[in-house]
Amino acid sequence: MTKETPLYGGAITAKLSEKAIDVSEFRDVPDTQEVFLLEQTNKLDQAIIIDLLESVEEPTLPEIISVHLSDILDEPASYLAPLESFYNDNVQANVHTFLLKTASSKQDTDSVKLFMYVALLQVSKAQSDVVLTMTVPCEWGELDQEKFFDLAQKVVGGNSLDDGESVMSQAYSQIKTVASTFKIIDWGLFN
Repeated sequence: MTKETPLYGGAITAKLSEKAIDVSEFRDVPDTQEVFLLEQTNKLDQAIIIDLLESVEEPTLPEIISVHLSDILDEPASYLAPLESFYNDNVQANVHTFLLKTASSKQDTDSVKLFMYVALLQVSKAQSDVVLTMTVPCEWGELDQEKFFDLAQKVVGGNSLDDGESVMSQAYSQIKTVASTFKIIDWGLFN
């Protein structure tokens, strides 16, 4: 279940899981960021991070996402797959979603891999890019390029999913919901 959640002091809203825990209640979070924790029964907790960033003036989508990822990640991603693009009428923004496998992470083990979903909302009216990231540690065995891109196709299509793929598909559904319900109530936030 999701609920409309106020962000940035109510200047923005989006639908997040009812179980999402606002990290700012127990730790400092930068003013341009909102962070939510999604506890999982298997202790592989997920997180959703919302960043309000300056619009990147690059000519192509790969260049734009590359600039934002270089701000988010310490190292380039091992794998990156574009998933879907759609339009958010609430903020008149193109939304582009991606799945990536981080290069190395302290959460990676032989049986657990850290994946990340990224949704880029290009909000030209506010001259801003909104970058939504969702970290998804998942029980997963060996991962190579072919398996990664197969996973990317399956999470979008939702076809014949095993346990790990099901976790990934559910997480993608959550980040896509946040991106599609993202709504700016007070445009003055961007001035």
